Amino acid sequence: MILPGPALLMMANCPVPKVAPGGPKWPMSAENAAAGIIIRESEDNQWVSAIAWEDFLSAQGHNPWSCMHLCVRVGPLAIGESKTIRGRMHLFPGNKEDCLARFRKEFR
Repeated sequence: MILPGPALLMMANCPVPKVAPGGPKWPMSAENAAAGIIIRESEDNQWVSAIAWEDFLSAQGHNPWSCMHLCVRVGPLAIGESKTIRGRMHLFPGNKEDCLARFRKEFR
C-alpha cells in the first residue's frame, strides 16, 4: 500500500490502495493484507523500517505522522493465563524487498 507523504507503507500482498471517501488519510484496498507486516522506506530509499507479527488482526498506516499500527492477535485469555507471540521490529540499510525477504525467512 502506498500512502502520500515522506514514507512508503507496504502491507504484504496488498495492491495500490483506493482512496476512501474522506481523502487520502484513510486509504483502502480491495484485498486484505496477507501477512502481518508493515514496511516503510526512507525518502532516499537507503533505509527500511518494519513491524511484523506472526499473527495479526489489522494493519494501518497514518499520515502525515508516518505511524505504523499493527494489531496483534492474542485471543481470549483466562485470568492468569499467558501466551507467547513472536514479533519483530526492523531498522536497517536496505529496501522493502530486503525486509520482506527477512520476514518470510523469520516467519516460515
